[in-house]
Amino acid sequence: MFNRGGNIGYPSIASQMLEPPYRRAQAPFVASQMLEPPYRRAQAPFVLTIFCVFAACVLLTIVHAGNVFANMNEISAAGRNERILLSYIRTKIRAADNAGAVSVGYFEGYNALFLEESFNGRDFITCIYLYEGWVRELFREKNNELLLADGVPLIRTDFLRFEAVEKALIRVQTERGDSFILPRSVFSEGI
Repeated sequence: MFNRGGNIGYPSIASQMLEPPYRRAQAPFVASQMLEPPYRRAQAPFVLTIFCVFAACVLLTIVHAGNVFANMNEISAAGRNERILLSYIRTKIRAADNAGAVSVGYFEGYNALFLEESFNGRDFITCIYLYEGWVRELFREKNNELLLADGVPLIRTDFLRFEAVEKALIRVQTERGDSFILPRSVFSEGI
């Protein structure tokens, strides 16, 4: 390149100012710029490794949180079913609130709660028992014999046991523990 300053090959300041701005911004190519410092070559794999570890941690946290949520729902459902079952049994016992109307025994070899009631001079028995994983209720006339499978399934559970304690106190044992139910008729008899 020829310039006015007379120096061939080296542009003068005046000639640089006459060039368009987009050419001025370009720095002359230097071969040493092609080589990157060694720390820059190691940065990319390190950053990629950190990102992968972070992504794996996030994924594991999400999976673990999903399992925790599923377990909490399962425990909550089991507790809810037990509360419903105990409330149902308590209501049935208090509905049959006559002296001697509530008893515990066996129905075809299965532990059961018996509630006796009278309607229009006829005696009926309600049996509450566990059969094939279901709490069942069977309402029948006192002299009629029905089968265990004839009961209406109410709530699914794995364990239910009735036990008469003391005078009229009834212990209801479930998977999660014991509950005691005392009919109101006991209070009216004067313990």
